[in-house]
Amino acid sequence: MIDACHETPEIAWQAINEILKRNLTDEQIGLLAAGPLETLISQHGAAFIDRVEQEARINSRFSYLLAGVWRCGMPSEIWARVQKAKKFEIISFANADELASRVASLWLDEIESANRAGKTHCVALSGGRITQKFFASTVEQAKARNISFERVHFFWADERCVSPTNSESNFKMANELLFAPLKISDSQIHRIRGEDSSEIAAKLAEAELRRIIPIASPSPRRGEGRGEEANFSSNPLTPALSPLWQGERENLQSHGLPSLDLIFLGMGEDGHVASLFPGKTEGTNPKEICCAVKNSPKPPPNRISLSYTAIAAANQVWVLASGTGKENALRESLSSSGKTPLTRVVQSRLHTKIFSDISR
Repeated sequence: MIDACHETPEIAWQAINEILKRNLTDEQIGLLAAGPLETLISQHGAAFIDRVEQEARINSRFSYLLAGVWRCGMPSEIWARVQKAKKFEIISFANADELASRVASLWLDEIESANRAGKTHCVALSGGRITQKFFASTVEQAKARNISFERVHFFWADERCVSPTNSESNFKMANELLFAPLKISDSQIHRIRGEDSSEIAAKLAEAELRRIIPIASPSPRRGEGRGEEANFSSNPLTPALSPLWQGERENLQSHGLPSLDLIFLGMGEDGHVASLFPGKTEGTNPKEICCAVKNSPKPPPNRISLSYTAIAAANQVWVLASGTGKENALRESLSSSGKTPLTRVVQSRLHTKIFSDISR
């Protein structure tokens, strides 16, 4: 197969894609990425990079495979395009209802997988209009599939500084639309105390995250010792922290961070995520997990948010980009020159899934 990558690259490309259709283990996917695909791109990158980029956009398994490819002598321009190709995946939908239904189904798959493995599933929820549809679809499908939520622990990507009974509270929405219908135990719900000051609430939220969630720590992977950056994940193909921001990487290495299994994020008309807004410095301190947000451009003005570092350290991040008036924000956020908070999230990770009903 390696010889084919050198001598008959077209045949090798077809073979890689055919093999990927099989029911492969993570180890086998890792070998396919580290061997044939990496060799093919290294030797014939100019001829294949367009196809690599296209396949990564439309095929989630290929995008997952691409995460295991490292530079291995690739020209800098080819390597830059490979890195960009594997940073995000867009899954498009005709409308918000289809988006919510599909994301709910995929999330329930994640919960079922954790249940079978006897593991907890730690998730951070967000607010927003699309989240209401998402919660409703989750409840409907969870009941139909009889899925247990006993191993799920719930946190939040952000919260407004309001009481838990206020209509602006992200907790209130989740409590009414998700927790109550599914009869989630209070012991699994780790809400942010929006009734406190943002500084106190951020500290309490960080302490709770550290109490419940396993710490992300660096582990050796293929590529170390060759001048390539390490991926801080036990699985070489699991999406994790990208080395774009030095401070965030050093913080993860030196101190360890709680690593959420999944963070749900929305996207605003200005490209903001959680309560991290354009032009604001909140969330950029690499030593913070949660941050206090003052004078938010959207009411209410005081909020609490996960930091960029905490989002970067999560195992998975799923962005639900839905609604009118967001076309420009999504386009900018996914461009290489983007400056929005969503841009920073995407560029700080190896892979981010973006579920969208926005025309691009």
